[in-house]
Amino acid sequence: MFKIRSNIALLIIIAVAVVVIVFHIPAGWVYGDGGVVCLHRELFGIGCPLCGMTRAVWEMVHFNFVKSFGENFNVVPVGLAAMSGMVYYFFPSRVTKRLGIVMLCLMLAGFVVVYGLRIARLY
Repeated sequence: MFKIRSNIALLIIIAVAVVVIVFHIPAGWVYGDGGVVCLHRELFGIGCPLCGMTRAVWEMVHFNFVKSFGENFNVVPVGLAAMSGMVYYFFPSRVTKRLGIVMLCLMLAGFVVVYGLRIARLY
């Protein structure tokens, strides 16, 4: 019983720490003039499926959900997959493993959709 409580406490501490750290990143760092960092965009002229994820997470943490989805709507499946992976790490069971697999499949499907939309120049 004590191990389960300590795992839950550690999971909550990690989640809160990540949110607090991302919340305190200045907007200038996220939307700065650093140039294009994505090699895929440099080579092919279109963003990869991960382009915009940093901005999307930053906007999500600041409760700008519409702008977050506009940057990259995969911010939700990626977040859910990360959270299900953390839950499986702390509480391994068949249910949490299957939940993680479902979240990974949802995330990968989202990346395929985003990439298809970017190839078609619709997103």
